[in-house]
Amino acid sequence: MNKLVVNKMVMPLLILFCIFDLLFIAFGRWLDRNNINHSVLLVANVLFFLLGLITALIHTQTLKNNNAYAFVRSITLGSFLKLIVIAAAALIYLFKAGNNRSIYAIIAAMVLYIFYTIIEVKAAMQLNKNRHA
Repeated sequence: MNKLVVNKMVMPLLILFCIFDLLFIAFGRWLDRNNINHSVLLVANVLFFLLGLITALIHTQTLKNNNAYAFVRSITLGSFLKLIVIAAAALIYLFKAGNNRSIYAIIAAMVLYIFYTIIEVKAAMQLNKNRHA
């Protein structure tokens, strides 16, 4: 990845990952007392970060393409990939956790996903704008 991609896409994802990781560790006991399994949030945070890195790689490959619709396809592919992986992870968690599952942790992870999506789309749009400038 070139320096522009690292600065525009990877660094914001890494900063977001570190902030949420620190919050989940610092407030872990409080979250657990409120029926929000902080371990689920830590795993979801890692999953969203890794998916963000994969989609950053997809967007990087798109920057080399002169086709105007390639950028839209990369956003769509990234969203589809995340949808499948996150749905599979949620289903696996719900089946494996049994009665110990934390629905509130899944809802909190959905909110976490929104933060990651906002950062990723904003960064991808900036990369696309820089490519055409």
